[in-house]
Parts: sequence; C-alpha cells; structure tokens
Amino acid sequence: MGVQRSVFEPAETLVPRMIDLLNSDFRSSGLTSQRAAVLINGLGSTTILELLAVAGYTRDALDRAGIEAVYFYTGQFATSLDMAGFSITWMALDADLEPLLATDASSFCFSTVAKSVKNR
Repeated sequence: MGVQRSVFEPAETLVPRMIDLLNSDFRSSGLTSQRAAVLINGLGSTTILELLAVAGYTRDALDRAGIEAVYFYTGQFATSLDMAGFSITWMALDADLEPLLATDASSFCFSTVAKSVKNR
C-alpha cells in the first residue's frame, strides 16, 4: 500500500524524502544504521539510466545523513510486467550481517561475487 500517494515528482526531490522516511523508521524503532546495504530495484519499465539517477540521489541523501552504504546495488532484480517505478531497500548492517553479505551468493533475481582484499 505504501506510505502515501502523491502526484509525479522528480527523483531529485522524491529520493531524499524517501531516505528521510526510511531513516525516521530506523530512529523510531530504536535501531541505528551507520553502515548499510542498499538495493535500488527497477520495477519493470524503469530504464537503467533512470535507476542510476535514483542511485546517485540515494547515495547523496545517505551521505548527508551520515550513513555509509557499504554495499550498493542497482538494477532490475525483481520486476513486474510493464510496471514503472523503483524501490529502495535499506538494511542496517551489524557484525553478524555484514560478513554474510561479503560471501558469494547466487539466486534467480540476485547474485554477487565476493571481492577479496589481501593486505600487503
């Protein structure tokens, strides 16, 4: 159902408002989110160019809120036929969750390859 219905709004104003709403939810639940995993998902007919614009505004809004996006993925992960729009998924990371995201994963809609960094 969503939080509200509104008229068309440009991404540069919509995305920061969405991030503020998500951040408010974290604060009201007593959770903190200094490090996060973020997923920008196109719902079907949203172009990659539009998703990349949303991703840029999302990263800017998170930076202004003091939240480090450790994992940041953008793409068409779970879509609906001819559905326009996007979703922003934001997961607060902690010592238990972060290592799990650093491992390889493969599924129908989402796959990652862990990047190992060697200390020299």
